[in-house]
Amino acid sequence: MSGYWAQITIGGRISKTKFSKLEKAFKADFQNDEFRLIVDGEYLVEEDGDAPYGEFKAVEKFCYENGLPFERVRSLDDGCEKLVYTGCLGITHSYMLDRDYNILVNADPLMDLSAAINGITFETAPTYLNSASKADREYAAFLLSGGDHLTFIKEQLNKALPPPLPPLPKFEVLKSLKLKGK
Repeated sequence: MSGYWAQITIGGRISKTKFSKLEKAFKADFQNDEFRLIVDGEYLVEEDGDAPYGEFKAVEKFCYENGLPFERVRSLDDGCEKLVYTGCLGITHSYMLDRDYNILVNADPLMDLSAAINGITFETAPTYLNSASKADREYAAFLLSGGDHLTFIKEQLNKALPPPLPPLPKFEVLKSLKLKGK
């Protein structure tokens, strides 16, 4: 099986003991490849030009099990993907990317929103209540209920766009664990 290019960036805090376990997870993913774990400025960053399915299975599993946040970007035959795990909150976001690693979104709802807000006024809203366009119907009803333009636009953008990327905390290997009050 041929692999794909992938890069994983890990943030968060980890004990020395768990760091050695993380190293073992990297060794499992890289098999016979030589590598050194290096903290690149603020994060632990590793990449592989031949990662199976563009993933780091053992490392990602370790991060999930230990609440360690990470971002993984992989390049596949049909595009790129960015996977973001927030860590202790347990939320994973997946974003499709173009070849320049920009997040892709479906433009249809945004184009419908643009057409509705540019074409419908409070005065013309009643004629759009039975429109074939869902955006037209929703915007017309919203205007007639007394809603303001900006609130409608914000609500529609929140529906149409993926959630914003949460910031990745800096990676830190703790020298010792300090308990509060001790």
